[in-house]
Amino acid sequence: MDINNMQDIVKIKCPNCGVQLTVKYFEGIEAKTVTCPVCKKANLFSNYKKVVPNNKPQSQTEDDATRPAYTMRKDEKTTPGQTPTGGIGRLIMEDTGKSYQLTPGLNIVGRKAQTSTANIQLDTDDRTMSRSHCAIEVKKLSNGSYIHYLSNAKNKNATYVNGQQLEDGDRIVLQGGEKIQMGDSNVKFMKAKACDDTETLI
Repeated sequence: MDINNMQDIVKIKCPNCGVQLTVKYFEGIEAKTVTCPVCKKANLFSNYKKVVPNNKPQSQTEDDATRPAYTMRKDEKTTPGQTPTGGIGRLIMEDTGKSYQLTPGLNIVGRKAQTSTANIQLDTDDRTMSRSHCAIEVKKLSNGSYIHYLSNAKNKNATYVNGQQLEDGDRIVLQGGEKIQMGDSNVKFMKAKACDDTETLI
């Protein structure tokens, strides 16, 4: 892996399952063994594919774009983070505060319309958001917690997570607190236990 001009925060893709991880880079990390928190396969950091960042939209902040999902300490020898745990979770519209509950299985997220096939339809007039824009798959783990996979649906409009564009085939693990941009609209993914009870639940 070419690490020239690499910033402190880097995005890598697991060579086994393809899940995208965000880790904090430090000198000597190339010789470390990183265990993917999803497929549990261990590989040298140098075997992970570096994800080249896209230009983030102006509506995203620098803090959003660089906030790591995983932070690997210098004394760690294996995984940069634990398997994500928490409640089923929900999406919160940034402009209205409306909250949409996720359910176990595949959640297709998109703009509300009579012809939409999404099972989570966001109440918005944003025509740049597709009727089936992205997908969040919720799986229950053996310990009773849930893991959330985000991918882009097959449409012409891009999906961004904290300013990073999802490419075709990307499947990332959500940790909680991510800002997801669909068209010109932003939603925030929250674990159920971290949600504010005063929000409007749909």
